[in-house]
Amino acid sequence: MTGIKARPESLPVGLLLSLIGGYLDAYTFVLHGVFANAQTGNVVLFGVFASDSHWRNAGLHLLPVVAFVVGVAVAETLGRPAVRGFVRRPVRVALGLEILVLAIIGALPHDAPTLVVTMSVGFAAAIQFAVFRKLVDTPWSSLLASGNLRGMTAAAHRWLLDRQEADRGEAARLGAVVLAFVVGAFTGALGAHHLHNHAAAIAAGLVVIALIYMVVETHGIEHQLTVPAPPTT
Repeated sequence: MTGIKARPESLPVGLLLSLIGGYLDAYTFVLHGVFANAQTGNVVLFGVFASDSHWRNAGLHLLPVVAFVVGVAVAETLGRPAVRGFVRRPVRVALGLEILVLAIIGALPHDAPTLVVTMSVGFAAAIQFAVFRKLVDTPWSSLLASGNLRGMTAAAHRWLLDRQEADRGEAARLGAVVLAFVVGAFTGALGAHHLHNHAAAIAAGLVVIALIYMVVETHGIEHQLTVPAPPTT
């Protein structure tokens, strides 16, 4: 597991990242018929098109998978001890790279090649996927709804049977990020219809907001750690 993250995500950060995840998936699917996040769908569609010898369509779904793999490798590299020796804030570097890629896509003309857009978004999405894996105290994904739905249902089931407040909180958090993902998908589809490739700039702006929130959150935590505790007597 990558060592890039020192602490789990808070709920506000989780909501923002899930919003971005849904946005990117809908954006690339509406414009290009390819999923940026759900690589399972791209692998299946590659197999379907390859079975019919439709190699061009098969390649359109395989290359985003390759870009996703490269993005995960980049995130893992940022978490290596040798790299952390000179990259003090690897999470900020990772998000900065995601912002840069999405901003460049947002500046492309409407007739930009499909592979350029889908591979770039797949790369950016992979970085987010690899870096952010734990919401408060629960494993999660900002790019996929299935695992979050499973976790939400399991936690709600435990709460209904055992009445543990921790299970209720987990179910509520995972339900909230699933809802944020849906809102992101709705917004991403609208953006793609009206702004075409330029809609990626909105996703870049959302990542900027998430980064700013995390920086403020980190400063608050670091300040609490440096303030001496009041005397107890």
